[in-house]
Amino acid sequence: MAELSPEEKVKRARAGDATVAACMAKAVAQKYGAEGLAALKDELFNTYMKFLPKMAAQLGIRPGEGDCQDWVRLESALSDVAGAVYTVVESSPKRAVMRFTSCVTAGAYQRTFPQMCREVIAGVERAGAAAVNPQIRFTATKFLPEGDEYCEIICELED
Repeated sequence: MAELSPEEKVKRARAGDATVAACMAKAVAQKYGAEGLAALKDELFNTYMKFLPKMAAQLGIRPGEGDCQDWVRLESALSDVAGAVYTVVESSPKRAVMRFTSCVTAGAYQRTFPQMCREVIAGVERAGAAAVNPQIRFTATKFLPEGDEYCEIICELED
């Protein structure tokens, strides 16, 4: 086998880790149903809330007091690190929409547990919105692993 580039090694390792996580979530879903998946989503939310406010502050966002444009800045920074390909469709203080057309983990989730993003990973996205402002309502409407052409996240700042 030919030597892989460092980038390809990281990409393959991340896809492998995604497969492991999706297998675990699938097993939880089969044994414990919606309650088990909700527990996984909540744990991701709680874990990410431990460091996302600090990351937001490093980006110049006042945690808990930001708006939807601030959420776009935080989500963009996270997505850049994760190697996701995305487009900001809309960005205003009250509403933002992002679409993700490529993600290292999408293929692994699609093969193993297509509902992974909807049922589990959404906890991470909810944490990003809450770190910026607890009044931001997070909605995910489309998911690559479920066969959609992109993932779509909508955030709206409630009055």
